[in-house]
Amino acid sequence: MSYGTYYLNQNRFPQVPYLTDAAAKTVAGCYDTGTVESSACGLCYSGMMLHDLLGIDVPMEQLVAYSYHAKANLYPGTSLVPYAQLLCRKYDIKFSQSNKESDIIETIRQGGVCIANVGGDYKGHIGVFSHGGHYIYIYAYNEASGEFAVLDPSRKEGKYEEEGRKGKVRCQGDTVYCTADILKDDTANRDPGYFLFLRK
Repeated sequence: MSYGTYYLNQNRFPQVPYLTDAAAKTVAGCYDTGTVESSACGLCYSGMMLHDLLGIDVPMEQLVAYSYHAKANLYPGTSLVPYAQLLCRKYDIKFSQSNKESDIIETIRQGGVCIANVGGDYKGHIGVFSHGGHYIYIYAYNEASGEFAVLDPSRKEGKYEEEGRKGKVRCQGDTVYCTADILKDDTANRDPGYFLFLRK
């Protein structure tokens, strides 16, 4: 099976409701009128992961239901740990956490994939993949070029041409290619930076 051929972009699902920030209800637009487009990078990564690891296509509405069941929607966006735990119970997969880019490479060598937990802008750094919190999907690594293959659930035209981002990644089709130092800097304000998924 060829990884990275099934791409979910949250911007293509403005019509699917997804309410987050359900506990505190501090962010209007999340808890009242939220949609997959506004808040569901986490759901998109899970759909791509399940397709690549298990060969199944789970409807977006079902991914939303999983998040509600796992109570992964209590804060803005999707809380990855409870959501991943539910997916691992339902499907034949397992996950671990890391802050090392070398662990991503080893996971990919074993047939797995990675979700990077990028943290956005911070002092001295402009986020390459997001100005705020975001999940991106890493499905391959090229040892010759040192590049990781990334699918970005929030990619829009011109996103990587912004000041501070331009020239830091290479785009080809739906895939964005970047080196380990880009991932390291983009996850430096997150712990863990990486969630690693494998078939059991």
